[in-house]
Amino acid sequence: MPDIPAFIQRLNTLREAANIPGLSVAVVQDRAIVLATGLGYADVEHRIPAMAPTRSTRGEALPYGIGWFVQKYQGHTFVWHSGWWPAAYSALYLKIPTLKLTFILLANSDGVWWDNPLDRAAVERSQFAQAFLHAFVFD
Repeated sequence: MPDIPAFIQRLNTLREAANIPGLSVAVVQDRAIVLATGLGYADVEHRIPAMAPTRSTRGEALPYGIGWFVQKYQGHTFVWHSGWWPAAYSALYLKIPTLKLTFILLANSDGVWWDNPLDRAAVERSQFAQAFLHAFVFD
């Protein structure tokens, strides 16, 4: 069994040496999540954790933190990210921390992508996310 605390400490040491304020980490072993955490800070000055939602210049909570969207939906907190390269690739990573449940899609086309502008991003508008949520969360 790996020494998870020592691994996290090593990652934190590397993160600090590379001047990375915040880092998201996931380790999966044979379909089981071994580790999923945020290291460091989204805002070092105010000591806001890496996975916390970001604040706008007006102080409003935004649904995005260090590369991850963080949103509430039907009583659950979703931490998610999507990727898209037109006519090439697309991806979706959706984690529900309280359920210890993660859904990852990597596609060799742009078919996973949905109309998802940054200012109105909502993972529940993804048909793939809906299929996952209905099968595993809201049966």
